[in-house]
Amino acid sequence: MTNWDETNRPNKAKVRRFAVENYTPRQHAILFLPSRELRDVKLALEEGSISTSQHIIFVEKTQEDANIIHTELRARGFTSIYSHIGQLCDLPLDRALKGKKLGYAFFDTCGQLTVDIATWLACIPKECIAENADFHFTFAIPRDSVISVWPQIAYDHMLDGVNCNLPFSPLSDNNHNPETLYENLQLYYVILKNSLGNFTTKRRRSLPYRDTRTWMFYYHIQLNHKSMHSRFRKLFAAVKEYNDSTIRADARTSFSPDCNKDPIMVEAGKKAWATRRQNALKEKL
Repeated sequence: MTNWDETNRPNKAKVRRFAVENYTPRQHAILFLPSRELRDVKLALEEGSISTSQHIIFVEKTQEDANIIHTELRARGFTSIYSHIGQLCDLPLDRALKGKKLGYAFFDTCGQLTVDIATWLACIPKECIAENADFHFTFAIPRDSVISVWPQIAYDHMLDGVNCNLPFSPLSDNNHNPETLYENLQLYYVILKNSLGNFTTKRRRSLPYRDTRTWMFYYHIQLNHKSMHSRFRKLFAAVKEYNDSTIRADARTSFSPDCNKDPIMVEAGKKAWATRRQNALKEKL
């Protein structure tokens, strides 16, 4: 199927094909974040990777787009559909599955791997996931570093026991810093693997790609029911509290009547707040 992406975003089109290839339809549920164009679903149907007899779950932010998607899915032959209006991290997966198990998911987030998404993944019950389920993810890379979103101390806790020796074959031109890009690929993988700690995971593919100025990461991970660990829910909660306090502190600084009068004092105040937040995070871990 030739579509808009193959001309305008060729690397995204390649990633989409990676996400649907070599998957045989089973009578398990499938999950997409499709957008109103349904490019992922259309390609998966054309490749024979999914079947209209499967129960399909989709997540969409707006009611208008959700209605369009639902109508198109019906027109293509799907009869068992669950639509969730909102964010992925708000999806009640156990209810959405309607007694089925999730066997395939393409989490084409187009955004960063946030603490909310990591927490949602960490809370997925084992009984909701089929054995050897295939999960595909795309995430945007923060402009500076993943560490700016996830504090270094939290990342250090998650690093233990994770093999970060990942293949590195970017889909794009050579206009990038390979060391920084590879470091961020590893950082996201460590966070993602620990988010899925209720399961043993096997990485099938991981690579950076981009068609615009923003770098993206693609990961294909297979899950089985043998637990790796589940100790990071507490850590994710602590990181969320840390990030929330950072936002509050920045807001207080921005609206302070003295913020433009004494920049040295403001900078010292920011450093003091950062130290206090780091210490508070250490106490929780």
